[in-house]
Parts: sequence; C-alpha cells; structure tokens
Amino acid sequence: MGLGLAGFAGWRKGRPVSTQRTRSLLFLLCAFCASEEPNATTRVSAMNQFSGLLITALSVLAAAIVSGLRLKPYIDAGAARTPASFMLYPVLVTLAITVPVVFLLRKIQGKKDIDIGPVRFNDRMSFIALGCIVYALISLTFFYDRAPVVRPAPQRFQPAEPRPAEPLNIVFPAAR
Repeated sequence: MGLGLAGFAGWRKGRPVSTQRTRSLLFLLCAFCASEEPNATTRVSAMNQFSGLLITALSVLAAAIVSGLRLKPYIDAGAARTPASFMLYPVLVTLAITVPVVFLLRKIQGKKDIDIGPVRFNDRMSFIALGCIVYALISLTFFYDRAPVVRPAPQRFQPAEPRPAEPLNIVFPAAR
C-alpha cells in the first residue's frame, strides 16, 4: 500500500501545487517507502532517476568547488574585480557546448528525458549536470589563473607640508 501522495505535490500560498518535478520526486519517495513490493521495472526506473539526481547534485558541487578554488587567489590578493576570463568566458564556452549536445541527445533518443547508460536525467537536469561538468573542465584547463594581477588603489594627493601664508598683492589697472 502506497503513501497516497501521488496526486499531491506541495503547498504554495496555502494552495496545493502539482508540478511534474515534484510528482516525480514523490514517485521516487513512494517507490522506496511503500510497504508493498514494487515491481522490478518500477524499482529500476526509480533508481535510474535517483542516480540522475545524485549525479546532478555532485556536478553542481564540483562546479562550486572549482569556482571557489579559482576565486581564492583574487580574494587573497584583495582584488575588487575579477577579469572577464574568470567567469564570463568559461560560461559562454560551456553554453556553446552544452546546449547543442543536450538537444542533440534529446533528438536522437526521441524524448525529453535523457538516458545515459543506467542513468536517467529528467527535464532540465541534463542541462544542469552536463553544464556544470563542462564548466569545471573548461575553466580548469583553459581559464585557470594562478597569479591575479591587482591594480593598486589610487591614492589621494596630499602635499608634504602646508605652505606658509604669503601676502597677496592685487593691482587694479584703474588705480594707476
């Protein structure tokens, strides 16, 4: 007997909300927590989806660690800004690679969920997982800066010592 949560996805502003992602996550929960034994196909499908979710989470963690490692020298040097090669260029290259590959895989497999071996990526998880992995690889191999160049902060001009007071002579031409 299941938990009876298949139609319920959550609450938002006091109303029940039903979305595909939350329904699939609840399906995973029900498949693992149900008291009756689900069939082998359901169990394998749920495990494949869970594996896809786990790989997506680990790839996001890897991208965060890589970004932190790349940002640390700039923080240590006290840089106010990072160059465009720090984040913009790797992200643009990653998008140029990831988006066509994911759409190509969707077209080849003929469905929105992408199966790579035993792992199934639902909805946008394939963009996230592949994008984070490609970002980590691209940024570490091509855009890794060990020594940041920091411009010194502009210093205010301060005279060494104040000038002594001098008499001011103003001569008007009409007074001559």
